[in-house]
Amino acid sequence: MFDKIEVIIFEKKMKKKEVAEKMGISYGQFCAKMRGEYPFTLDEALRLKSVLQTDLSIEDLFGSAA
Repeated sequence: MFDKIEVIIFEKKMKKKEVAEKMGISYGQFCAKMRGEYPFTLDEALRLKSVLQTDLSIEDLFGSAA
């Protein structure tokens, strides 16, 4: 669902489990949120942006791919 996030994780050679751990949530929660089953909270979105060390805005990070 969040293609830009998937691409950034891949480009940074990170594992989703690693991202989830650094965010402080379980791998299962992270995957469910990435599938759109549950929304990311603002706090989680900010932590994800920090973990991915991206300059993209929250809007661009979570926006649909062009």
